[in-house]
Amino acid sequence: MDNATHLLTSLGVAALGQNIPLIKEEDTRKAVFWAAVAGSQIPDLDVIYRLKSELAYLEVHRGFSHSFPSLIVIPVLVTVILGLFFPRLSKPLVLVVTFASTLLHILLDLLTSYGTQFLWPLSDKRLGWDILMIIDPFILFVCAAALIVGKKSKISPIKIFSTMFGIIGLYILLRTGIHHKAFIMVDNKYEAEKYRLVSVLPGFGLSQWDYILDPYDKRKPIIVGYVNVREGKVIEKHQFLTATGPVVDAAAKVPVGRVFTKFARHPLAIVKETKTGYLVTWTDLRYRYQNHHPFTASVQLNKDLKLLNSGLGRKFTYEE
Repeated sequence: MDNATHLLTSLGVAALGQNIPLIKEEDTRKAVFWAAVAGSQIPDLDVIYRLKSELAYLEVHRGFSHSFPSLIVIPVLVTVILGLFFPRLSKPLVLVVTFASTLLHILLDLLTSYGTQFLWPLSDKRLGWDILMIIDPFILFVCAAALIVGKKSKISPIKIFSTMFGIIGLYILLRTGIHHKAFIMVDNKYEAEKYRLVSVLPGFGLSQWDYILDPYDKRKPIIVGYVNVREGKVIEKHQFLTATGPVVDAAAKVPVGRVFTKFARHPLAIVKETKTGYLVTWTDLRYRYQNHHPFTASVQLNKDLKLLNSGLGRKFTYEE
């Protein structure tokens, strides 16, 4: 999810923690606020890898900082640091609040198609449940509305923010049910077990979802389309053949190719011959805007398959 959503939900966690009736120490109230904010933002501090390169950031983002060990490391670290500033804080409560805020951050990210390496170090596989978009307007609206009501009314913060999280929870359950129905519709049309990987991805609104079917046999096309659950339609839009062979294999061993193909759930490789050799471009078909996929990686090789250049970000565009 986006940082704004993480911040707004953390303020809800802070409000609940600060208004527990047993809290009497002002140090604890202040520490709870900062614990909730820290727990929601620290997992994304891997953004500092962008100072090194976009490739380094792509490789580590939502890795260790979004794994299950971070649910121990972050709360302990935050509690120790806050204890230096607020000596009379309640350590158990600050630990719980930081844990809740960090867990909420990771869960929301798991619900997107980008996913996280939650099982690290047991596995570096990226888990993404494809329920929410990276930016979900409804969740942002509910959080903002709760904060406004909390600011302007005399209703108990516990009631306001418990209701906020209840609504968000029901919304996620609703989207999960619709996602399951969309997957069944795709399965009924294509028989999903015949494909190596099938993804049903969130679109704008509740009814429309994108789907991608990746075949076991790379000589067969990747199928891309969309589902309209309300209308009961499964519409196939495109078929893409991914390039294979020694040129692609050589490009995949270059750092850019290695990192991108590991990250991309549905990589599509395209090879073009150039005057000096070959240009291999991958795109991750999960990410689409109108008729182009903006998230790509390119590797330029000479005739002997030696690296000439590489980078992230060239746009792959197709004809409608």
